Amino acid sequence: MFYLEIMENDYRYFKNHAFGYGIVILGKLFSNSLICLLVLQKICNAISTELIYRISMHYSNKNEKFSNLSALLFIFTPASVFFNSLYTEAFFTFLVLLGIYL
Repeated sequence: MFYLEIMENDYRYFKNHAFGYGIVILGKLFSNSLICLLVLQKICNAISTELIYRISMHYSNKNEKFSNLSALLFIFTPASVFFNSLYTEAFFTFLVLLGIYL
């Protein structure tokens, strides 16, 4: 994995510059642990699902059926492949949804 290589050797090779600093900084913060990063990503994904539910409850005039459907569609979207692998999409989605909610 490129992120682990970047965490261990920094941006030594040109091919590594395609990957941003977000996961690298979080990885160094958690002492280069891949498991901690994956757990943090799962937590962000779960909180994002809850935020989708709450946002849709607010904007749909408390329509619970619509809110449940929007949360389920968020969970089972084809983009969830990127939310469940070591990419920054889960973190950015969490921050965007938190900004919308607040």
